[in-house]
Amino acid sequence: MRAVGWGLRVVAILAALSATDTARADDQGGTGSGTLHFRNDAGSRFQLLEAHFVVDGEPVPTVITNAERGRDYVVVAEPLSEGRHVVTTDLLYRAKVRKVFTYVNGYRFNVRSDEVVTALPDHSATFTIVGVDKHGINTPVEKALTVKVETDVTTPGDLHSEVP
Repeated sequence: MRAVGWGLRVVAILAALSATDTARADDQGGTGSGTLHFRNDAGSRFQLLEAHFVVDGEPVPTVITNAERGRDYVVVAEPLSEGRHVVTTDLLYRAKVRKVFTYVNGYRFNVRSDEVVTALPDHSATFTIVGVDKHGINTPVEKALTVKVETDVTTPGDLHSEVP
């Protein structure tokens, strides 16, 4: 069995900035940067076998295998340039053996997601791609896995701010 989850989300850092902050950043003409991370938060029902990433159409050489749950992995070490970037994530999970539900033993699930992240001028951002599972008695196993993006933004005047 092969399940594929698709998602296209725009991480709107701009929404977290006021119009004054945006105008100030444009006037100063500074540089922004972003780094890309990955974390596997899928529950005990799934084992992550591989994670592959593509940024702006270029495959990233970092391939994550057998990621520990909850651990942060750096995908792109050098800062992302200012502007919008499309990050494609391909995750391969395997269902773990369940005593009652043995029919899922060995099933593999492909989860693919296209995310748009934006690095703003004069702001540093950490974009974390997170593989998660949806909990719920009515969630079919083929739709149980998804990808979300967490964004952590730091501006020169702020110590730390987070965008949902």
